[in-house]
Amino acid sequence: MSDRGRWWALRGPLPSDRLFERDAFDADTAEELRAALVAAGQDTAKPEGER
Repeated sequence: MSDRGRWWALRGPLPSDRLFERDAFDADTAEELRAALVAAGQDTAKPEGER
């Protein structure tokens, strides 16, 4: 939690082929931050079998 009372997280370092993805997140609550991170992970998930 920051000194301003917000939750934050950094994701990375991201590999060069994913540098366009969002890597910093902040939210008012832990639950909102968790939801943002999960959503970001789902946006970038590749179909099963792909790498």
